[in-house]
Amino acid sequence: LPQLQCIHWRDDELAVCCSPQHPLAQLNRPLSPADFHAAEWVLREEGSGTREVFDHAILKDLPDANIRLTLGHNEAILKIVAGGLGMSCISKLAIAPLQEKDQLVILDTPFWQLTRPLYMLVHRQKYQGPGLKAFLQFCEGYFLKINSFIAQIVVHMVLHHCFHPFVYLDNFLERIMLLHKNSFVNSGYVHHN
Repeated sequence: LPQLQCIHWRDDELAVCCSPQHPLAQLNRPLSPADFHAAEWVLREEGSGTREVFDHAILKDLPDANIRLTLGHNEAILKIVAGGLGMSCISKLAIAPLQEKDQLVILDTPFWQLTRPLYMLVHRQKYQGPGLKAFLQFCEGYFLKINSFIAQIVVHMVLHHCFHPFVYLDNFLERIMLLHKNSFVNSGYVHHN
């Protein structure tokens, strides 16, 4: 849409994951696309950004992939996969909590390009108030360079549909500023009176 300004924010890395007991996780050799021909997949629904990456990167090598189940939420997919049913292709940020608990493993798949760009969309003809301007500056600079941990939390929240960033923007910014008041004041993004 011409009225929207599309600003590249960051790239989201996806990965192929499965339970540590999955046969492909047990192999002691580098994997190849051929190893995935018999795999059962649990994926996001068609039309989602995650599914789009899978369709473009993996389906070209596995046109007859066995897609056993499609769901609309990452949490449900990851719990099913951690329980031993198939494998999935999902954002590394979504996988991380279960990977840290040794319930999921990420398979090394350098033969597939599994990244997707994340964008900020801003209406060109709408007023950009100070809150939105501060948020955009924060995302472009401070957010990624100084405090990537918060950036990961926000991506996680968006990926998991915990909030709609524009509906709760003021409340979200208020909480972040309270948590990191000194950093914000020193960075110049917030002017302290």
